[in-house]
Amino acid sequence: MQKFDLKGSLLKRYVTDEERDAGVSVLKDLNFCQHHNGTDNKGNTIKALPGPCRKLRIGKLRWSSFVANIMNDVDFLRAHNIMDYSLLLGTAPVPTD
Repeated sequence: MQKFDLKGSLLKRYVTDEERDAGVSVLKDLNFCQHHNGTDNKGNTIKALPGPCRKLRIGKLRWSSFVANIMNDVDFLRAHNIMDYSLLLGTAPVPTD
Protein backbone atom coordinates (compact mmCIF):
# COMPACT_ATOMS: atom_id res chain seq x y z
CA MET A 1 0.00 0.00 0.00
CA GLN A 2 1.15 3.53 -0.74
CA LYS A 3 0.07 6.64 1.17
CA PHE A 4 -0.11 10.12 -0.34
CA ASP A 5 -0.63 13.56 1.20
CA LEU A 6 -2.28 15.45 -1.67
CA LYS A 7 -2.64 19.24 -1.62
CA GLY A 8 -3.13 20.08 -5.29
CA SER A 9 0.20 21.93 -5.42
CA LEU A 10 3.41 21.23 -7.34
CA LEU A 11 5.83 23.24 -5.18
CA LYS A 12 7.77 21.19 -2.64
CA ARG A 13 5.44 18.27 -3.29
CA TYR A 14 7.88 15.43 -4.07
CA VAL A 15 9.48 12.90 -1.72
CA THR A 16 12.95 11.96 -2.96
CA ASP A 17 14.54 8.51 -2.79
CA GLU A 18 16.85 9.84 -0.06
CA GLU A 19 13.85 10.91 2.02
CA ARG A 20 12.22 7.50 1.50
CA ASP A 21 15.45 5.78 2.58
CA ALA A 22 15.43 7.98 5.70
CA GLY A 23 11.98 6.65 6.61
CA VAL A 24 9.49 9.03 4.99
CA SER A 25 6.50 6.82 4.18
CA VAL A 26 3.85 9.33 3.10
CA LEU A 27 4.40 10.48 -0.47
CA LYS A 28 3.22 13.72 -2.08
CA ASP A 29 1.45 15.06 -5.18
CA LEU A 30 4.36 14.63 -7.61
CA ASN A 31 4.94 11.07 -6.41
CA PHE A 32 1.29 10.32 -7.15
CA CYS A 33 1.40 11.86 -10.63
CA GLN A 34 4.82 12.52 -12.09
CA HIS A 35 3.47 14.08 -15.28
CA HIS A 36 3.79 17.71 -14.12
CA ASN A 37 6.82 19.92 -13.47
CA GLY A 38 7.34 20.85 -9.83
CA THR A 39 9.87 21.01 -6.99
CA ASP A 40 11.02 18.88 -4.08
CA ASN A 41 11.41 20.12 -0.48
CA LYS A 42 14.78 21.69 -1.30
CA GLY A 43 13.45 23.59 -4.32
CA ASN A 44 15.06 21.28 -6.87
CA THR A 45 13.11 21.03 -10.12
CA ILE A 46 11.25 17.79 -10.77
CA LYS A 47 10.77 17.32 -14.52
CA ALA A 48 7.52 15.93 -15.84
CA LEU A 49 7.41 12.46 -17.36
CA PRO A 50 5.42 11.86 -20.55
CA GLY A 51 1.99 10.29 -20.38
CA PRO A 52 -1.22 10.67 -18.40
CA CYS A 53 -1.63 10.79 -14.63
CA ARG A 54 -2.72 7.65 -12.82
CA LYS A 55 -6.42 7.04 -12.33
CA LEU A 56 -8.32 5.93 -9.27
CA ARG A 57 -11.04 3.38 -9.70
CA ILE A 58 -13.36 3.44 -6.71
CA GLY A 59 -16.80 2.72 -8.17
CA LYS A 60 -19.89 4.93 -8.44
CA LEU A 61 -21.18 4.45 -4.88
CA ARG A 62 -17.82 5.14 -3.26
CA TRP A 63 -17.27 8.08 -5.62
CA SER A 64 -20.56 9.67 -4.52
CA SER A 65 -19.62 9.21 -0.86
CA PHE A 66 -16.11 10.56 -1.51
CA VAL A 67 -17.41 13.71 -3.20
CA ALA A 68 -20.02 14.24 -0.46
CA ASN A 69 -17.28 14.04 2.19
CA ILE A 70 -15.11 16.55 0.35
CA MET A 71 -18.06 18.93 0.00
CA ASN A 72 -18.70 18.64 3.76
CA ASP A 73 -15.03 19.47 4.36
CA VAL A 74 -15.27 22.47 2.02
CA ASP A 75 -18.36 23.76 3.84
CA PHE A 76 -16.62 23.41 7.22
CA LEU A 77 -13.42 25.09 6.03
CA ARG A 78 -15.36 27.91 4.37
CA ALA A 79 -17.40 28.50 7.54
CA HIS A 80 -14.17 28.84 9.54
CA ASN A 81 -12.22 30.85 6.94
CA ILE A 82 -9.62 28.11 6.55
CA MET A 83 -7.84 27.80 3.24
CA ASP A 84 -5.48 24.84 3.76
CA TYR A 85 -6.70 21.40 2.68
CA SER A 86 -4.95 18.09 2.32
CA LEU A 87 -6.25 14.70 1.26
CA LEU A 88 -4.61 11.63 2.76
CA LEU A 89 -5.01 8.91 0.15
CA GLY A 90 -4.07 5.26 0.47
CA THR A 91 -3.75 3.14 -2.66
CA ALA A 92 -3.42 -0.61 -3.06
CA PRO A 93 -3.33 -2.77 -6.16
CA VAL A 94 -6.52 -4.64 -6.97
CA PRO A 95 -6.04 -8.41 -7.31
CA THR A 96 -6.65 -9.58 -10.86
CA ASP A 97 -7.81 -13.14 -10.06
